[in-house]
Amino acid sequence: MLELAASTDPWWETPAVVAAGVSGIVSVSIALLGSWFVNRRAQRDRHRTVFEEAFAACVAYVEFPYAVHRRRNDDPAAERIRISEQLRAVQERIDYSTAWMWAESRWVAMHYETLATATRNIFGPQIGAAWDRDPITKDSEIHATIDRGDHRIYVDEYLSAVRDHFSFWPVWIRKLARSVFRRRNAR
Repeated sequence: MLELAASTDPWWETPAVVAAGVSGIVSVSIALLGSWFVNRRAQRDRHRTVFEEAFAACVAYVEFPYAVHRRRNDDPAAERIRISEQLRAVQERIDYSTAWMWAESRWVAMHYETLATATRNIFGPQIGAAWDRDPITKDSEIHATIDRGDHRIYVDEYLSAVRDHFSFWPVWIRKLARSVFRRRNAR
């Protein structure tokens, strides 16, 4: 008869228990990693939506010098109310986006606030000047010249901050790479 030898190992060191423990740890790790990836993707999608809507608000504000210039002349009071309400809604979206952005990403928020301020400073006076002019009465008057100034610089800086936010690489590495690239192109 075959005798079973009594094991001197504690029960928690038996191969079956160790294998079960390792497989449990691996299973939990894979589940946690999968959950992290799903949450990270949802967070990135939410950030993308916030950044996109914020940028759209600034783009809408830029269009108001044109809208005011091209307002209808047959009912000035109604046009003033209509355009003023649209402008109020856009300004509200810019203010909301500026505040909400600080909760999502300080790096992007800093650049968005600069973009929003520059947008208002560059195009706000032009909106006011368009209100001071008479409404157009002929199709030939539809063309308006709007001075965009340095607005493109602020747009590029904001979009660069958004790219940095979504990049695999940390911001400091991307900033360093851009600095080196600019120096190489300056030669």
